[in-house]
Amino acid sequence: MGDSPEPVDATITQDYETAAAMSKNELSGTAAYMSGKLRVSGDLMKLMQLQGALGQMPTALKGIDVDY
Repeated sequence: MGDSPEPVDATITQDYETAAAMSKNELSGTAAYMSGKLRVSGDLMKLMQLQGALGQMPTALKGIDVDY
């Protein structure tokens, strides 16, 4: 996505298939991370503090019409 004008605490990297599976709730973030499909650089502890909010993403996106 490019460089951020502000310093970032962590960066998440994944391929399209992983992102689509996670958004459809077919794959959890933990499973993706443990299998190497999702990579994290930076402060993993800060990212883990957001786990609750990130876990709500599939529910929040459920009403959005998305074509994969």
